[in-house]
Amino acid sequence: MTWLIGIVAVVIVVYFWRIFLPLGIVAGLALGAFLFYEDYQSDRRKADKAAADAALRERIAIAQKNASAEGRPWSVRTARDPASGIEVVRAAWVQSNDGLCTLTVEKRINGAELADLRCPGVEISKYDNITVKFDTEEVAKPMRLESYSDSEDIYIPKSQYEYSGQRPYEDFLTGLVTAGAVAIKIPAAGGFWVRFNLEGSAEVISLLGKKFSPEQAGAK
Repeated sequence: MTWLIGIVAVVIVVYFWRIFLPLGIVAGLALGAFLFYEDYQSDRRKADKAAADAALRERIAIAQKNASAEGRPWSVRTARDPASGIEVVRAAWVQSNDGLCTLTVEKRINGAELADLRCPGVEISKYDNITVKFDTEEVAKPMRLESYSDSEDIYIPKSQYEYSGQRPYEDFLTGLVTAGAVAIKIPAAGGFWVRFNLEGSAEVISLLGKKFSPEQAGAK
C-alpha cells in the first residue's frame, strides 16, 4: 500500500510541476528575504546596543569627573500612618557624589527593612552582586541583590549569605552610621564604583520608624 501512495505522489508532482515549480521559487525567495531581514535586524540591534553602551560609559565618565568632593546631604521620606495619622519617617536617602545613583535605607510599615539602590539609565540585574567598601576598612565585600515583585528595580535585601562571604545586612547598616563614606561597585556597564557621603547619616537613619520632626531631619 505504501508503494502505491508513493507512485501516486510522484505522478501528482510530475503532472502539476508547472504549478509546484513557481510555488517553490516564490517560497525560496520569501525565505531568503526573511533570513536577510532577520540578519539586518540582528546587526542593527547589535549596533544600537553598542552605541547605547558607549553613550552610557561616556555619561558615567563625565559624571565621575565632575563628582562632588564633599558629597551630597542625607534626606528623609515620610508617610502618614493610617492608624494614628502621624507622619512617620520611612526612608533615609542620599545621592552618590557623582549623581549617578541613589541609596535609600527603608523601614516599611510592615516591618520590612531593605536598602533600595537605583541608578537611572543603568540596568542592574538581580542575579549580580554589588561590592561594598567602607573607608574605615581594608576589604570590600559582596552583597546580593533582589528585585521587587512588581518591577525590575533592585534592592539590597536584609537576608545575605554569610557562608559565601557576603556582608551581613546588619554590618552594612553599622558601616552606614559609623564610616565617613561608602563606595559601591555597580555590576553594569563593565562595572563602575559610586561613592556616597555618610556625613550626617547616623542622625537621619536613626529617625527611621519614628515620628517626623522637621527640626530634627531638616527638609524632606
